Amino acid sequence: SSGINAEYGDVVGELRKAFHLPDNDTTLLFRCLMSMTTHDVLLEKMEAAKKPTQSGKPRRDRFEATLIGSLILQAIFSYGKIDQLEEGVCGLSEDHIVYLCTNVQSSHAIQAFLSSLTVPSSAKHRFIKSAAFVMDKLAVTAPGSHIVEAAWIAADTELKATIAQVLVDKEQAVRGCKHGAIVWRNCHLKEFRTGGVQAVEDSERRKKRKMEQFLDL
Repeated sequence: SSGINAEYGDVVGELRKAFHLPDNDTTLLFRCLMSMTTHDVLLEKMEAAKKPTQSGKPRRDRFEATLIGSLILQAIFSYGKIDQLEEGVCGLSEDHIVYLCTNVQSSHAIQAFLSSLTVPSSAKHRFIKSAAFVMDKLAVTAPGSHIVEAAWIAADTELKATIAQVLVDKEQAVRGCKHGAIVWRNCHLKEFRTGGVQAVEDSERRKKRKMEQFLDL
């Protein structure tokens, strides 16, 4: 409704002011909220994170997430009005996606984004395309496994085929842990391995019919 839209606009506008985001910024609001860091400070941290460590490995502190930031984002995603957040969510690097989706705090925000009934499918699909090739890394963790299942439900046929192939290619690692084994079952990957995405969709339809028959009893 127009009332809710106006309220949402007021909230996001105030958040942009609070975190000192310039009017032309369309990418960093998500990161500012997640880390509860102002725009200028975030830019300084991002620049510092580019400097190599003595070991030459990526800096562990190059990404940040907070519980409060995650809760704010979950509330915003429930409205589905993500025009000022979509670029920030869908433009994440694979490393950043793995960090956020396997972090106990931030993963709930990503799951809320994928599970929201009001976030457009087009936005969800953009994120899933960015995350598809790290799904095997997510599936073997408790928080990440929920992200994989939420992405699976939100995905179209083409994206499901991509996710399934990534997971099947890492079958031993995925099935070798309890979280991955649950993903393997719930995403019907046994069926995919033998009959492709069509077999998966057939299995999902049978499961849905059985559930409907059970509820009718």
